[in-house]
Amino acid sequence: MFTDSYLAGFFDGEGCVYIGKRGKNFRVGVRVHNMGLRPLQAFKERFGGYVCTCTSGVHMWELVGLTRLPEFIKIMGPLLVVKKEQLAVLEEYVDMGAVRRGGRMTSSFRADRVRLMMECSALKGSAGRLN
Repeated sequence: MFTDSYLAGFFDGEGCVYIGKRGKNFRVGVRVHNMGLRPLQAFKERFGGYVCTCTSGVHMWELVGLTRLPEFIKIMGPLLVVKKEQLAVLEEYVDMGAVRRGGRMTSSFRADRVRLMMECSALKGSAGRLN
């Protein structure tokens, strides 16, 4: 019922690409908040992730982590307009891979992640402008 093109347009308008950091840990993903549950369930069926209802009654679909994001990026990337650049930054982050459990993150690896986090954040301010 919901095509990939429809989901891409929905994501362009309502979605969020994020690269965040809490303490030493980075968190990456995509999410959509909306009052309508059906489109969010379509995202879950197509890409995985989870749907929950916030205390405000707004529903949220979220897809997190380096293993699930590549399929979303591959399918949605070519279809996006507004969030295309943000998704490209997320793809670069995902392509870096993960630090193995017990492994130490080198300072250059951490610096690259921080750079991508800042780049993604900066693009959010320009997302509404089509050049």
